[in-house]
This record gives sequence, structure tokens and C-alpha cells, in this order.
Amino acid sequence: MGLKKINGIFIDIDDTLYSYAECDAAGRKAVFDYLSGKLNIPQKKIATAYNRARKKTHSNLKGLASSHSRFLYIQGCLEELTNLTPITIVMRAEAVFWKSFMDKIHLRPRILEFLRSIKKAGLKTVVITDLTARVQFEKISKLALDRFVDFVVTSEEAGGDKPSAAIFRVALKKCGLKPSQVVMVGDNRKRDVAGARKLGIRTIIINKELGFKKITLSGILAG
Repeated sequence: MGLKKINGIFIDIDDTLYSYAECDAAGRKAVFDYLSGKLNIPQKKIATAYNRARKKTHSNLKGLASSHSRFLYIQGCLEELTNLTPITIVMRAEAVFWKSFMDKIHLRPRILEFLRSIKKAGLKTVVITDLTARVQFEKISKLALDRFVDFVVTSEEAGGDKPSAAIFRVALKKCGLKPSQVVMVGDNRKRDVAGARKLGIRTIIINKELGFKKITLSGILAG
């Protein structure tokens, strides 16, 4: 597959560009600390209620961007613990979560070099990601990647999480390219790879430990 055939790179965010688990753990710890101090409830009890709320939200909203909402997780957690909806505390706790999450976020190795090479080659870069648009935009901004990104498509906008083909169709329409003209780069075989392949999009899977140390644009274009 040569240079003339590939005109765009689709790329995932979470666990592709940075370590999601590290950031999520930092956010949860900060929330549990905050709520424990605010409500005088043991952190272990808060964590248990949070995890139950998370599972319930995922079950009720399966396949939707809102299934990842920390706001809903925290709301459900606090309603279980207090038998009320403590509005101000829910709002504050969600802000605490995302501040700690964003404070922890950092790029995996060699990603900047990879994105610079895409820009230099004149290819379009499209971020394709689950979760809500506002949060994912903030991650891109925090990582200072907005200058490299031409388009963003979230599962909130597309109406469903990967591996739904809908999110890839929206991305193709935005950048005006065909499946044969793009490559999807991601970390998750079930979501990133399976979803892209539904439309015949070529895929590249990254190793979370190595990041982009062994992935180059020239290698992708060479096929």
C-alpha cells in the first residue's frame, strides 16, 4: 500500500496516546479521598458503592458514550450511600475526579514524532474515541495535540461506542475519504480493530508498553 493511497490516519485516544488506567486510578483516589472527608464514610465503602454505580450505569447505557460518565457513577454512588441526590457534592466530586485525571495524563513515547510525521506528509489526522466530546476534547488540549488534529469524532456524536461502524462512518464523512484511504491506529482489538474492519479499514495495533517506539508513518505507508 503506497503513499498515494493513504490520505488519513484515524487514531484512538484512551490507552493509545496515554495510560488510561493510571489516570483513572488517580481520579478515583481523589474522589474517594474527597467524599470520605466530606461525608465521614470509609473509603472502602465509597469505592464499593462507586463500582456498583459504574456497573449499573454500564448495564443501563450499554454502548453509549454516557455509560462512561463519571458524573453518573458519582451520582449513583452517593444516592446509595446517602439515600439522597446531594447535587453540590456530586458536582464537586466530578470536578475533583477530572482534575486529578488530567493532572496525571502524559503522552506515551514517540507519539509527538508520529503525529508530526503525519502533518508533514500532508495526511489528515482524525481522532476516533469513545466517551463524551467535552471530556475527550479536554484530554486532547491537555496533551497539547490540538495542533496535530484535523477532526475529532466521539461516540457521543456518533450515537454509539466502538466497535459500532457508525463512528467510523462519521469520521470518513468528515474527512472526505474512503475506507481504503485511511488506517486506524489503536490499542484495543475488540473496539478499534474490529470496528474499523467492519468497513474494510486497515488497522494497526499498538503495544501499550512500547507505545509508538516501533510504529512509524513510513512503516504504515509501506503496508
